[in-house]
Amino acid sequence: MWHSYRGETVHEEMESRRLIVQLSVFGVLLVLAAKGIADDKSDLNRLVTEFYEWRLADNPEFATQSGDSRYDDQLENLTIADFEMRKTKCQDYLLRLGKIDRAKLGESDQLNYDVMRRFVQALVDGYEWHLYNSLNPVNFLEGPHIDLEYLVSSLPFKTKKNYENYLTRLELLPSRLSQMVALMRKAIELGRTNHRVSMDKIPGQISEGITNLSAVETFFYTPFKDALTNLSIPEDEKSQLRARGQNVIANGIQPAFANLSMFIADEYLPNTRSGYGVSSYDRGSDYYKACLKWHLTTDMTPEEVHEKGWSEIRRISAEMNKILADLKFRGSIRDFVNSLKTDPRFFYNTSDELLAEYNVITRELIPQHLPKVFKDIPVIPFEIRAMTNDGPLGQYYDPGQNNSRPGVFEVNLYNPKTKLTVEMVALSLHEVEPGHHYQASVQLTEHLPDYRKNLEYSKYYAIPFNFPFQTAYSEGWALYAEALGEEMGVYRNNYELFGRYSSEIFRACRLVADTGLHYFNWTREHAIELFENYTANSLDGIKIEVDRYITWPGQACAYKIGELKIKDLRKKASDALGSNFDLKEFHNRILKTGPVPLSILETVIDRYIRESRPTSSASTTSVGTTTIAILVLCHLFNQFAAPKG
Repeated sequence: MWHSYRGETVHEEMESRRLIVQLSVFGVLLVLAAKGIADDKSDLNRLVTEFYEWRLADNPEFATQSGDSRYDDQLENLTIADFEMRKTKCQDYLLRLGKIDRAKLGESDQLNYDVMRRFVQALVDGYEWHLYNSLNPVNFLEGPHIDLEYLVSSLPFKTKKNYENYLTRLELLPSRLSQMVALMRKAIELGRTNHRVSMDKIPGQISEGITNLSAVETFFYTPFKDALTNLSIPEDEKSQLRARGQNVIANGIQPAFANLSMFIADEYLPNTRSGYGVSSYDRGSDYYKACLKWHLTTDMTPEEVHEKGWSEIRRISAEMNKILADLKFRGSIRDFVNSLKTDPRFFYNTSDELLAEYNVITRELIPQHLPKVFKDIPVIPFEIRAMTNDGPLGQYYDPGQNNSRPGVFEVNLYNPKTKLTVEMVALSLHEVEPGHHYQASVQLTEHLPDYRKNLEYSKYYAIPFNFPFQTAYSEGWALYAEALGEEMGVYRNNYELFGRYSSEIFRACRLVADTGLHYFNWTREHAIELFENYTANSLDGIKIEVDRYITWPGQACAYKIGELKIKDLRKKASDALGSNFDLKEFHNRILKTGPVPLSILETVIDRYIRESRPTSSASTTSVGTTTIAILVLCHLFNQFAAPKG
């Protein structure tokens, strides 16, 4: 009896030892696997951090606008040699990224991996075109004469050191202007200049805003006024800072801008390209395709984009005609638009009245409706400011990194009697909430890598040799926000709803006009006529917009293509999930992902669908393989190591 028991005991002990050895080996393998996964994750995080740090150091203005003041006394270099350096640097980052085993990363890290690869690859691919519009860094929409306000206002002026950094940056600005002139001379040499409509306003813009003013009247001198007066430093030091500021503006910056203006007038304008579109360049059609792909983050051809535009024009026109029927208006959409433009009910007399109404719309009307379709609503302040030049109807600047300043909604208050009030609600939805400001607020409060939540929206002229703005994602969302306004009940009457459709059809017309100008050799007059026939915009506003499309090939197409993709993804999720579809959660997934290419956004929504299906095990899909293996190990250990009863 004892022997039998002892034999069983010996057998059990041997079996236990064998299992312990197996489990030990299994445990070691798990530890090694976990270490490998941790190493790859750490390598990715380290690479992402290093990449962002390099970008801040390489582009000091971007660092400043991001709320990082380490480089406030520097400016980015704009030379062909620097173009080569940036491409080479990014090739190295891609090489190092390729050494990380993507398969060993968790889902969120795989997303970060994919986005970074696409982000860096975009600049490397765009290098093929670095001697095209990258050589034209000044136009009537952007450049040092236009960006100076934001360049100044993004800087902190809280210490004497802040002022000294600013003065050093001002001292470097003439050298930057010389670099720009050198690039534009290269564009003239290669026959790749802008069209005249992109450039002929520049001399007037420079004289009006910079060279025809005294130094203390320029925007460059603004920080030396009230902000310096309130600074807690001795008065003699304030006087010294003011004197230095006045000197560098009068003797450095204003002469440099005068030289730039003279160069534009005497050398550049006589050599502008003859065709409105970039198809007039050598390899121009291929160049346009590259610009379009950069903005859309899809492989849509110019022909497909053009046809999609016409399809949307037909659909939206039908919706507009329904409104005309409800209003019992007898006539065409064009007739209705003309009637609005001659009706004083739809205009304000003064800029102050226009600004006051924007405040009512953004601070009172819209916020009460947001909880209907959103949850976890972020609270980050925004300001509404008058635009300093007669540009688009409005534009938005997001808060800096760590919300270092409020978001800014700039509105065009010039010539208020030409600004139809029926468009104001749609514009506010687009630029503020739930459009760009809401989008930026979510993005900045999420735990995203810095380079993903803090994009640099500059150098539109340089496309496709630039890091992505993810235009289709951000502008697509903002246009989708205009449509959400109808769903939420924000539009107060049929006239504002007509304004919403007028805004949407404007974006549809952009698909047709942009491809028309740059791929199908349209004239400027042809594009203007298209907008006159289908939108409520003033003729002056249409001309400015068309000149914008001529200047920035492909950019205007991103809005509608991005919006349509978000709507398609919503329908895909709703059809797949039925009653389990949660619109608020869908919006959360879109916004908390942050700016990504549209193809990657689709993988995010596919994951949401998988996790939300009642037949699927969301917990299983969300647990990593390492965690599952550890749970199995613990189960086996408990089973065999427990004392026998």
